[in-house]
Amino acid sequence: MGQCSVSRLGIPSSFTKPPYSRHCLCTNVGRNTQKMTERIKRLTDIQETILVIVIALGLFIYSSVRGLIIISTGTTGTWTYSLSEYGSISILVSEIVSLGLIGYILSKRNWKFSDLNLNISFKIFFDSVLVLIVTLLISGLVYRLITFVIIADSGSVSDLKIVPHKNYLIWGLILVINSIFEEFVYVGYLFKKLERHNRGLFIILSATLRTVIHLYQGLFAIIPHFIMGLIFGTYYSKFRQLTTLIITHGLLNLLVLWRSS
Repeated sequence: MGQCSVSRLGIPSSFTKPPYSRHCLCTNVGRNTQKMTERIKRLTDIQETILVIVIALGLFIYSSVRGLIIISTGTTGTWTYSLSEYGSISILVSEIVSLGLIGYILSKRNWKFSDLNLNISFKIFFDSVLVLIVTLLISGLVYRLITFVIIADSGSVSDLKIVPHKNYLIWGLILVINSIFEEFVYVGYLFKKLERHNRGLFIILSATLRTVIHLYQGLFAIIPHFIMGLIFGTYYSKFRQLTTLIITHGLLNLLVLWRSS
């Protein structure tokens, strides 16, 4: 009998079987995965960099610019930024998914875990505290000088007050995951892509992306982020220790949380 023969119940046999067997489904998934892998491998360096930045930061850049537009419309003096549990969880999920996607892409392009320069030692913790102190001193001084000169005449947005939620488990996850996510994208990945071209370009681009992501905090509140980006980029280009910057970033976030509580 052919495929469309009539069964004893009068129903064509082709309608009594599922259109796809499990074997066919697995085969199709395997073929699609292989095609995707081949496309990833054929990406140019520029295409890869754009793809990674869009996956990692696209949504955050949109939200940050939108936030800047909102607070720039008639907002002066101190303004309040409230972060809910839902907002925190959304950030965590977005960063975890982005890291997973980027990790998959880079693994198909022959990246190795050792490329990220992640090490743990007592010196790493000492360097983290030192970088933290330098960042706070320099960014704080520049921020005060610029805001003192400009705000004296303009009355623009001058300060940011963060009101965090009280779920400390979520905050603990943010301190870890957010620090890893941002330093991997802004520093570890970008340096690997740009080190053979221009380290100065890496430092500026890294600081600029870090700043754009925090535009929602206001034009003056982003000054410390740009200074932080310059310091972090300079440190990494010289010492190649990403763990130091991850720890420093976590400590900075912890300070912000403590001051806001």
